[in-house]
Amino acid sequence: MFGKKDSATDQEIMAGIRAGGVTRQRYENLFFLRNKEMVRLRPRKYRITEDDALDAYTEAFLAVVDHIVSGRFRGEASLKTYLSRIFRNKCVDQHRKNTTIPTDWAEEFPELPDPSRDFLKKLMGEERLERVSQFMEQLGQRCKDLLMLSAWGYSPAEIAEKMDFSTPHSASSQRHKCLAKLKEMMTGVEEFED
Repeated sequence: MFGKKDSATDQEIMAGIRAGGVTRQRYENLFFLRNKEMVRLRPRKYRITEDDALDAYTEAFLAVVDHIVSGRFRGEASLKTYLSRIFRNKCVDQHRKNTTIPTDWAEEFPELPDPSRDFLKKLMGEERLERVSQFMEQLGQRCKDLLMLSAWGYSPAEIAEKMDFSTPHSASSQRHKCLAKLKEMMTGVEEFED
């Protein structure tokens, strides 16, 4: 596939991921496996299980891939350093999720840009759940189920398994599409506008 497992540079990995198709899959797999040791070496101070660490790593990996594709990652640090920072944040999130009740489900969407997170917090902070429920029904059962599983704290890997997505990345992508659709529907309602 690559000759030597670790021979690809950060620039080659980024170019491969941006290329799309089979090339993207190969470079994503290389990048994922090259840094998966982070799961075993997870920060012990967060007291999370290896399964939780794997979920955190998967979410961090998906965020980095998204940042590479979107151009948000500017290369000011190595890919490994950037992934490590996001992974640590995801471990903190996982620790909080395990130790606090209830979970603010808007926090479950860390890859969303801040305006979307603020919008979700506003929706959930306001006591208009009946209206939110009506819009959720309009999204369709699959989107509704996906958003509810995410709101209940299921990871992209768990959602992919429960809802028969091919990969956690597919589940995460669909979650973002459903959220965007919900936001679009609700921003047309005067009382929910900023």
